[in-house]
Amino acid sequence: MENDEKQKKFEDLAVKRVTEACHKIDLVSNLSNRNSYHYSDKQVEEIFTAIDSAVVNLKEKFKTPVKDGKKVFKFEN
Repeated sequence: MENDEKQKKFEDLAVKRVTEACHKIDLVSNLSNRNSYHYSDKQVEEIFTAIDSAVVNLKEKFKTPVKDGKKVFKFEN
């Protein structure tokens, strides 16, 4: 697959997947309606922790060079 094809595939999938992810986050935000749901501060914190962790993992995958499907170890200065 040539670079132009890979770029187009990336863009098509990114638009679709990011749109879906944002929509799912909007659905989670609907849970904040206290007229419809009862929840604790601890439960809300657990939701944010899970979402924050997923975003951190996502960022790392775009930052870290990958060889043969494995992460490359590197010391941080």
